[in-house]
Formats: sequence, C-alpha cells, structure tokens
Amino acid sequence: KEQLAITPGARMTAVNKLEDGTFSVVTEPREGGPAEERRARYVLLAIGQRGSPRRLPIELDPEVEGRVHYHLADARSFAGKHVLVVGLGDVAMETAIAISRQPGSEVSLLHRGEDFSRGQGRNIQSVKRLVTEGKIALYFRAEITSVAPRHAVVHVSGPSPRTEHLPYDA
Repeated sequence: KEQLAITPGARMTAVNKLEDGTFSVVTEPREGGPAEERRARYVLLAIGQRGSPRRLPIELDPEVEGRVHYHLADARSFAGKHVLVVGLGDVAMETAIAISRQPGSEVSLLHRGEDFSRGQGRNIQSVKRLVTEGKIALYFRAEITSVAPRHAVVHVSGPSPRTEHLPYDA
C-alpha cells in the first residue's frame, strides 16, 4: 500500500546516525557485490529470531541433517542428550548454558578461535563456571571436519594437534 522500497537478499552491515538526525544505512548483497548506502529518517530492525546463523562449512549426509539445528526453540527437548554446540558468540554460549541445565545432558562447545573473543561478560563467566563444574566441555581451536550418524570428527589444532570423534545426539 505504501510502496516501500524493499531490497530482498541484502544484509545490513552498518547504521550511523548523522548530525541532521537521519541515518546512513549500508547494505551488501548476501551473494556478494558492492555495498550501497541509503538514508533514512527511521530504522526498524526486523532480524527474525536470531539473524543469519552461520551454517556448518561441510557437506551433511541426509541421514544426519535432521540432527543439525541452527536455532534453539526449547532447551528441554535436549534433556538426556549429548549436544555439540559450534561457535562462541552470545547465541552459542546461551544455547550451551541452557542445554547444560537440562537433566542428563552433555554439552561440548566447539570454537575455532584460541580464546573468548567476543560475547557478553555474563555469558563468558557462566560458560567458564560450567566448564569448571564439568557441565560443559570446551574445545578451543576446534573445527568439525565431518559428521557421521553417531559422532562428529573434530580437528583440534595448536601445540598438540589431534583428531577426536565426539559422540552426539544433536
């Protein structure tokens, strides 16, 4: 009805408030290409439930696709299960924390970096406490190289590189 200019397939990369009270909004096409700047009086963020999750950079066999999730709807559904959580941003940490509180759950948190590099302090402190309590197994410099029906193959680099086969339910 209002004939709004909608640009599908674009993601916002920056928003800056200008001196005149308007905003400069920078977008880029999801599939690559040059950035564009737009001006706006108002900015409304409608990013969905969790924005744009990163997908695992490996091929998944159809038999395991149903056990790979890119969002957490209900942590209780993972009670009694071994869950691998990939990433160490706030969403990954909050997911690991919520699942680790479920009865009988086992959580392995995998991060390709060497340490905590982002995230809210309260999430970092909670994860560190749960690691100390043995409720979360934390792997730094770790990348999933393949996913089989009952285990994921994880390469851990660093001073003593190794490959581990971590069991998982999800």
